[in-house]
Amino acid sequence: MDIVGQSFKGYLKQPVPGMLAMLVHFIITFALLLVPSAVVGGIFAAMEEGGTDIEPLVPTVGIPLMVVMGLAAFAYLFWLMANLFNGSRKIAEGQKVTFRDYFRFAQLNGCAGVYACFFILVMLGSIAGGFPGLILFALLWPAPVIKADNPDKPLMDCFREALNLVMENLGQSLLFILVCYLISSLLVFIPIVGFLAAYPIWALGMVLFARTMQRRPAVRWE
Repeated sequence: MDIVGQSFKGYLKQPVPGMLAMLVHFIITFALLLVPSAVVGGIFAAMEEGGTDIEPLVPTVGIPLMVVMGLAAFAYLFWLMANLFNGSRKIAEGQKVTFRDYFRFAQLNGCAGVYACFFILVMLGSIAGGFPGLILFALLWPAPVIKADNPDKPLMDCFREALNLVMENLGQSLLFILVCYLISSLLVFIPIVGFLAAYPIWALGMVLFARTMQRRPAVRWE
């Protein structure tokens, strides 16, 4: 598909900011998951060596900590995806993207919120039987991209427009999603570089295809 090729060309015009940003994002994600558990694990080990019974602390400290860590990781994931779409939006407009474009904060609360709602809907659909989650993903995937392109658009309008766009271009949309995720999955297996490049290329493809369905202009690369 032409959009997939354009995603690679557009990303490779200025790959360094996206790769560096993904490296930092992954380091922060691992820190969020590993540092608190390592600290608490060390404290528990020291207490146990000192003769303290730590078993009563597991339900009162260990389990709540795991829940908080999980919520923090998911919140960071939503913000990360919003940043990927923000950087990709600038590339699609022909602008020079910087490392800072992948680390916006308050400006991307709306996009992160839309992605969180999208993620929760897909997860609930998956829990309900798997297939409903796939359907929701296939029908609503443009919603976060639409929000990144239009920060003032209300949440429900993003999902409504996403659904309308996909239904109008159902065959092409399904094919694009399948090809895009297949290529991204293959890129991940390329040592180091592929893992850092896969997500920015995937996000740029999402932005370009959403704009194609909206019949909005985007830069083309030769």
